[in-house]
Amino acid sequence: MTRTNGETNRFRTIALLGALFLLFALTRSSPALAQDDPPYIGEVRIFDPDFTMPHADGLTFSPAADTFLLLADLSVARAGGEPANMTIISPFEELIGSANLPVIANPINLAFDSKANRLLLYDSASQELIAIEANADGFVDPGAISRFEVQQFGVQNPQGMGVDPDSGALFILSEANSQIVWVKPDAKGSFDGRAALAEGRISQIDLSRLGLGEMRGLAFNPTDGHIYILNPAHPKLYEVSLTGQLEAARDMSVLDLGFRDPQGIVFAHSADSTDDPGQMHLFLMDSGMGPYSTDPFWQDKPCLPPFIYSSQPAAPVINEGRQQGLGPARIIEFTLTRPVEPQNSQQ
Repeated sequence: MTRTNGETNRFRTIALLGALFLLFALTRSSPALAQDDPPYIGEVRIFDPDFTMPHADGLTFSPAADTFLLLADLSVARAGGEPANMTIISPFEELIGSANLPVIANPINLAFDSKANRLLLYDSASQELIAIEANADGFVDPGAISRFEVQQFGVQNPQGMGVDPDSGALFILSEANSQIVWVKPDAKGSFDGRAALAEGRISQIDLSRLGLGEMRGLAFNPTDGHIYILNPAHPKLYEVSLTGQLEAARDMSVLDLGFRDPQGIVFAHSADSTDDPGQMHLFLMDSGMGPYSTDPFWQDKPCLPPFIYSSQPAAPVINEGRQQGLGPARIIEFTLTRPVEPQNSQQ
């Protein structure tokens, strides 16, 4: 059968429309679905202890002690001694104790090294990594301190740290040059900068091409081996692989938590006994030392007093840019695991 020119043209038009429809469906299948089903983040709880939370920047977790360590920037010494700048609390919001640790330039730069059972502090002012040993129960001993010169790490404006509990590798967020500095310890656990540089144990993960904007807070997730970084301005949580690939971007603004001053982040086990024992949650320290929140709950609320470590108060350092809108400090727990929707049973 011979087609006329009109029939041939109609056939070509129909075929073209079909091809365009198929192309549209295929291109829609990945990006559109990704937008319809974005990477999940959900609020689990906001800690509500029976004591006033310190206005801390640094947050880390000691697995052996099963405690969170909060590091604040305190400069006004109370009568009778130095202020206690570290607060220790349990996952069940109980005050365990406090300790006097070396003062560092930016308290957000701390991490617990569970492989070597020690707390690590990065002091950008002295270009030192301070290691504080912990006892068998995971509680740090402020008298057992060693220091490593780390100028060779090449860190610029450090804004958070994390440690791989399996390898003991240290990750430092070098915010000024958009890098994560990755340092492997030697066989004895040393982080001496000269030796690390000479032995090729220092490397960088480039973040500049990812366009993450302002970065503050770093956490290593042992479950997936990825690094998580917070953008406090939007706010967003970025998931980055060790090869520098952006795996996910989680929009935290949808949770409407009214952040004042998001600082340190850390992964720790869920405190819910009904959860899988291996399930990790993300914990965030909101220092409360930022602008007034847009969260209606905190509007028109009086500012809370400084944290009381003993019967005598210790006043926190609040720099000029953070004085306005002093509010309550909070630890917020998040889950990255999407809840399983209950299925209706068929009768």
